[in-house]
Amino acid sequence: MQRYCIKACQPFQTPYMKLLSTACLLLLLASCVRITEEEGDNMANVMAYDPVYRAIDTISTVTIEGKRSTVKAGKIYAYGNYIFQNELNEGIHIIDNSNTAQPVKIAFLRIPMNTEMAMKGNYLYANNHDDLLIIDVGDPSKPSLLRKIENVFPLINQQYPPQSGRFVCPDLSKGVVVDWVLRKVPLAKCLK
Repeated sequence: MQRYCIKACQPFQTPYMKLLSTACLLLLLASCVRITEEEGDNMANVMAYDPVYRAIDTISTVTIEGKRSTVKAGKIYAYGNYIFQNELNEGIHIIDNSNTAQPVKIAFLRIPMNTEMAMKGNYLYANNHDDLLIIDVGDPSKPSLLRKIENVFPLINQQYPPQSGRFVCPDLSKGVVVDWVLRKVPLAKCLK
């Protein structure tokens, strides 16, 4: 058996096979792309992910506003005759659903960077970036912020877009990256 293995493996030890193995390895290494400064400069006007920023000082401001249309709908939570609908990264719509045939938006609770919510009793729990808000909704037409617990949630790494491809390198001096938009950009030096 041992003799058979040695004879069967001998064709792979020929100079031809060593040359072929080396060529495959070189081809594999050549396929790894690194964008240099000069190559990056040639990446003008391409489709790439562009970061959307929000100023740090606007993230923690929670306000109650008039009703508004839904643009980026998120989760929905039913509570009594009311519906709470998340508007991704913007806040929560408060909807009167007493007439199920015609629900009526009554207010918008602006909570920047809000993506999650839960209810228990008369309390709405919502995230505000990395903080947890506890809001009394005993009277849903007049919600009131009871408490803000800071740094409850781990921050999500927003340095890279959700999909692979070219993207504009984030500039944290512009604020916190809150979203990524695929569009034609003048310069995209980063690659994921």
